[in-house]
Amino acid sequence: MSADIAVRELSRRFGAVVAVDGIDLDLGAGVTGLLGPNGAGKSTLLRMLATVAAPDRGSIRVFGHDPSSPAGRLAIRRRLGYLPQEPGFHGHFTCFQFVDYVAILKEWTRRRERHDEVRRVLSLVGLADVSNRRISRLSGGMKQRLAIAQTFLGAPDLLVLDEPTAGLDPEHRLRFRELLGSAALRSTVLLSTHQTDDVAALCNRVVVLLEGRIRFDGPPAELAARAAGCVWLAADRDPAADLGWVGGDGRWRNIGEPPPGAVAVEPTIEDGYLVVAGAAHTLTEAS
Repeated sequence: MSADIAVRELSRRFGAVVAVDGIDLDLGAGVTGLLGPNGAGKSTLLRMLATVAAPDRGSIRVFGHDPSSPAGRLAIRRRLGYLPQEPGFHGHFTCFQFVDYVAILKEWTRRRERHDEVRRVLSLVGLADVSNRRISRLSGGMKQRLAIAQTFLGAPDLLVLDEPTAGLDPEHRLRFRELLGSAALRSTVLLSTHQTDDVAALCNRVVVLLEGRIRFDGPPAELAARAAGCVWLAADRDPAADLGWVGGDGRWRNIGEPPPGAVAVEPTIEDGYLVVAGAAHTLTEAS
């Protein structure tokens, strides 16, 4: 895999809090999922890769360009589609006006071509019929789809997406997967999410970030395998489990050190993430 993005010893702190702590990371074509709890440093990492924030230490190269220089930032931004966790909107704009405004910022100077592109991306996310509706009148899910639309302007070579499916209903989450799957055939995609089913469906690689450091980096199946032998089903909450919950079939899914006689079941990516993150033990302590 070629390194379209190369990160070395990347660090960023906010006062006494170290948000990103000496990360090394190479990213190439395809979809990489970024998992981690709130406060793990995911959004800070994405903001640095999107040239929105600068690191305190370390280096970033995106398609060979250094974002620490004005020329490097401009070159990266010309090939970038960025969806922040909390996109800002001008409520008095219509959907069309907002995406058109972003397209102008992206140097689409020819009006006819720009408007054709605006209509294209609005159609991609199912907002063509409401293109003249003011943003202030949109539902939360429609605003999220509008934010996704501007990300895909110009078919970027790099997509940096922070919680893109937040607020989407099941139908539009599936439509987003289709959209992103097509984009990943030609682009490098970094997707931060709390939805492990999105990782399973979309990602050929997953990175787990904890307290600003990478704790796992590999295929989704390998992450799931971290929980092999640690997941079992029972009729009741097993006191030997670190964490357990009732499934749709009425049985308890337990994670931890199985007791004698327990029959292990196939682990999921979510199970593997909980084991890597130590979340089962942490949640038990907090309860």
